[in-house]
Amino acid sequence: EKTSISGTTGYKRFNSSYSVKGDRFIIDQRIATTKMGCPGYEESIFLEALSRVNRYEIRNEQLFLMQDSTMIMGFAK
Repeated sequence: EKTSISGTTGYKRFNSSYSVKGDRFIIDQRIATTKMGCPGYEESIFLEALSRVNRYEIRNEQLFLMQDSTMIMGFAK
């Protein structure tokens, strides 16, 4: 079952869909962003990293987005 995901790259808003099965977390490769210019801001690095995520872990109330066993991003509440 696919669910939507949305957020900000730090400048633009993005949205996509994702699915979860066990510890597998797959984000749809079609990530939509708002169409505003942001000279000098490298949001493509963030979006490319997000597209590589294929699993997640939750440890000590923190969310870790992973590519296999490599942590791509970590989030704390």
